[in-house]
Amino acid sequence: MEIDQLLERFGNDTGLGRLALDDADTCTFLVDDMKISLMSITEGGRLLLFADVGEIPEDGRAALSLAALRANYLFRGTAGATLAVRPDSPTLLLNQSMRLDTLSYEQFVQTLDDFTSTLEGWKRMLADYRPAPTDSGEASTAEPFIPFGSMRI
Repeated sequence: MEIDQLLERFGNDTGLGRLALDDADTCTFLVDDMKISLMSITEGGRLLLFADVGEIPEDGRAALSLAALRANYLFRGTAGATLAVRPDSPTLLLNQSMRLDTLSYEQFVQTLDDFTSTLEGWKRMLADYRPAPTDSGEASTAEPFIPFGSMRI
């Protein structure tokens, strides 16, 4: 499906209105008050979903970064997406790539739904994260528990 058709139909079906790529081949919209962006990567015919999860707190940077890496393993905590840290800040980013040549509208909507659920879970985890104190009173570097996650089969 062509990206212009995909965005037009999605905008109409969801009530978001007219959605289109800008001059940078990107389209940004809100889903449940979360900003999600789509980028067309023409050299490879891919569509990239991406969204900022939030800033990783300094006192939990090691533990949360390790949790993100482990969540990426076999997509156990990302539902097919990938977590990364922006190169210019300690911001956690969720992204997912899709091939446009084989992407149906239904697959796009399901992928976006999974992406949004995963984004919401990681945003909640960052917002709720509190380092556990150790016996010495220092903050623990133990990895936080990830209560959500899935692997597509």
